[in-house]
Amino acid sequence: IDNPVSVAMASNMGITAVFGLIPPVQYTLDIAVSGEGTTNPAPWVIFIR
Repeated sequence: IDNPVSVAMASNMGITAVFGLIPPVQYTLDIAVSGEGTTNPAPWVIFIR
C-alpha cells in the first residue's frame, strides 16, 4: 500500500482506516574484551533499538 493514500469521492461514502505499529529498527552490538578489563554489559551480543 502506498503511503500516503489519496481517495477521491463523488458522493458521501465511508472509509475505514486500520493502523498497525511499525516495528522499531533493531541493531546488533557485539561486545568483546581485548586484554584486561571489563565491559558493562558483559561481553555477549545485545540488541539496541
